Amino acid sequence: MDDIIALDIALRRNDDAWLEALLPSIRNQIDKMLYYGHFLCHQDYVLKPGVDPVMLKHEMWALLNARGARYPAEHNVGHLYPAGEPQAAHFRQLNPGNRLNPRIGHTSRNRCCPPLPFAALADRLHGIRADNAARSTSASAISTDGKVSSEG
Repeated sequence: MDDIIALDIALRRNDDAWLEALLPSIRNQIDKMLYYGHFLCHQDYVLKPGVDPVMLKHEMWALLNARGARYPAEHNVGHLYPAGEPQAAHFRQLNPGNRLNPRIGHTSRNRCCPPLPFAALADRLHGIRADNAARSTSASAISTDGKVSSEG
């Protein structure tokens, strides 16, 4: 065994063919196939030695796309699956600064977007804390022996 491809697939609601018909060029690269889960949505493929798992996975995604399947079925895109445009737009809306989880769903790693809405609030809070710290320092006098005494 050299590598494994693990897929999480949702077939169309009215799909009768639950097991895929792999092209011989794909099937010849697979040693063992495992199907499990509620609707056989988890499909693992043990690859033969020397097979490029990334290239083979992309070939299998093309077959799934042609069948109208969706992936992932239940575990979200994470960093393994590309997000569709509606989902990527949702990520951009939730995280416009791209700081929380860059590259999720094969989106950009770049922080090319405007700052998050709460960044201004964080800056303002930092300014308030700095002002409070300055006030508390000016209200106290520190002697040369390190003792703090309040001005009265």
